[in-house]
Amino acid sequence: MNIIEKTDIINIILSKAKFQKVMLIFDDTVSNLEIIDLHNQIKEYCIYNQFDISKQHNIDIVNDGYKLLIFFCSADSYLKINQNIDEFINIFIPTVDNFLPFYLNNKNELSSSQNYIVFNSNIIDIPCMTSVYFSKFYSCIKNLVNMKSNHIEFSFSSENNIGAFIEELNCLSDIYFKDIEIIKSCDIDYEQLPLVDYILISAFSLLINSVKNHNLFLVDVCKACADNYALVDKFYAMYNNDLLINMINLNYYYLSTAVNKTREKILEILSVSYQYNEKDLKSLIEKIKLYAKQDDGIIGYLYLYDIFSV
Repeated sequence: MNIIEKTDIINIILSKAKFQKVMLIFDDTVSNLEIIDLHNQIKEYCIYNQFDISKQHNIDIVNDGYKLLIFFCSADSYLKINQNIDEFINIFIPTVDNFLPFYLNNKNELSSSQNYIVFNSNIIDIPCMTSVYFSKFYSCIKNLVNMKSNHIEFSFSSENNIGAFIEELNCLSDIYFKDIEIIKSCDIDYEQLPLVDYILISAFSLLINSVKNHNLFLVDVCKACADNYALVDKFYAMYNNDLLINMINLNYYYLSTAVNKTREKILEILSVSYQYNEKDLKSLIEKIKLYAKQDDGIIGYLYLYDIFSV
């Protein structure tokens, strides 16, 4: 990702998409005056069109010969698009102080495309901070289960500024942002991501310690599945697959240290930078629990062993 000034957009169009089709994709956080101003700046150098994603999140129209896309919108609107845009030159202009979603592709991984982003260098994206911490832990446990090599370091920067986290993002590899997948699937606002991350890391902490203490309890499968026999079969197969439990037992001290460090760091951020109430917490737990019920991967085990009911 390349960080640019808004005035650089014209030069990018001239060098990458001169007299070619350019689409401005915006939402209701952008004013008409801002749209008109941007249009007037670039209209001489390209074939301009625009699309309002506040009304329609499907942007298949961009496949009609467009070379460059300008996303002038909020992180929440961008997450709802969920389409592959890797083949385009993309310029992102976040309208609020959030930038992490623009760094990711539609598979919830860090994009490898040469994209551009405009934002204020003084912002602090709190959800980005907790998401990076949780995603490092999740990717670590996922790599262990899939028997992949694990090179994830659980060291945490003491600098909570945008430069530190951009540097962190640029250095990450093989990281999957499962929490982003969850908020997209459950229609949870990006601003609630820190609380989602805290719920998830706390759930993993409980799972890891329950495995170590031989204190696991199964969810009431008959009650949970009713007449959904496919779901019963899924839980039966998961219960008879000892890979996750064995992996936790074999790597307990490493995972325990990692989960505790991650949980403490996320809790530290929540305590000084984020406000929530018990109603928010309960609502998110229920949404994540329902997601876990349908998940076929590691998150599904949090439901199988009734972690969210503890």
